Amino acid sequence: MRILFSVALLAMLSVFSLGCGKKDALEPTGGATAKLDGTYLIVGIEKDGNAMPMEMFTAKSENDRMIRIEGAKMFATKNGVEDSLELKLDSSKNPAHFTIVDTKTDEKNKTSVGIYKIDGEKLVICLADSDEDKDRPQDFKTTQNSKTVLMTLKKK
Repeated sequence: MRILFSVALLAMLSVFSLGCGKKDALEPTGGATAKLDGTYLIVGIEKDGNAMPMEMFTAKSENDRMIRIEGAKMFATKNGVEDSLELKLDSSKNPAHFTIVDTKTDEKNKTSVGIYKIDGEKLVICLADSDEDKDRPQDFKTTQNSKTVLMTLKKK
């Protein structure tokens, strides 16, 4: 659950289980990540089938609602302090897959899985509270007790 809310909370609420160490087809650099490189502003979050109220976004500074992607890293700022997560992508899947790894915890690496799509200047991600591929979301939606978060980000 830490990764799931690391991304959501880190960038949005001041705001993405143990690492499984599996080898897979994820692209840690280049490839799909080059298409995602840039700075994004979180413009929507949905959990349990419900959108978060806009007041939750406007109450935070724009810097605390931004995510920056550079190669195999995702960066977010919380109260003026930047933090980073490892980002792995697999654009060969439909929908495209991503895995986020937090390597800075005192425990083993924390991992979370999800899907993403680019829709014009928007990046839409659906993130599961799990490191298991079987729990990776299949659709860009959340439902009650689904343990997923849907985020919409607009490229700056």
